[in-house]
Amino acid sequence: MIDAKPETIKAEAADLRSLASALTGYTISVDHGRISALWLWRSDQAPLLVTSDSRDIVFKFEVFTLAIQAPLYPTLRESEQEAVGRAVKWPFFEWRVDVLWIRDWSIPIEALPDGWYSSSKDRFFGQVPAGAEHTCLVAKALLFTGADGSRLIIDQGEMPLDLYVTTDPKFINQAISDAMLMPLDRYLEGAVPTVGDDMLEAR
Repeated sequence: MIDAKPETIKAEAADLRSLASALTGYTISVDHGRISALWLWRSDQAPLLVTSDSRDIVFKFEVFTLAIQAPLYPTLRESEQEAVGRAVKWPFFEWRVDVLWIRDWSIPIEALPDGWYSSSKDRFFGQVPAGAEHTCLVAKALLFTGADGSRLIIDQGEMPLDLYVTTDPKFINQAISDAMLMPLDRYLEGAVPTVGDDMLEAR
């Protein structure tokens, strides 16, 4: 089994750091029934656009994370001005930010152990099926938690144009069930999770 280098969120450190205090609202953009992008509005800075970012690890093994960037031009274009009008107020007065790491993997379909997907409720961070050929640690989501414990997640799905932005506790609990939460400050220091062979599922 080959462990690829960790894949991180595509963003400037200053923009990521601003997520902990500067947000005032957000606007979801939908394309053919899926969330294709998310605008994050900031009090005294340019807004941030969140989209999908795909990375090719090896042939037929692609992982997905988030891309976050400010516009490259000084004024908002017409479509973005329209997005401002649809903005939802940021739901937290104070909040913390965590980065969700997962360990993605590739395996020939004929080698996938029976019942692997149906046993996902018992999974923990780092487990991969026996027979996995490649693995990759991926920072794929941002979790915002308010002082009252309420939460909002920005989660990259398993394909492009597949963002999830929700406060639904059931979705969030499922998303973090086999992930590792890392505080944003630690992530910005360059920390990545460590995974040993003992994380492999014995089959």
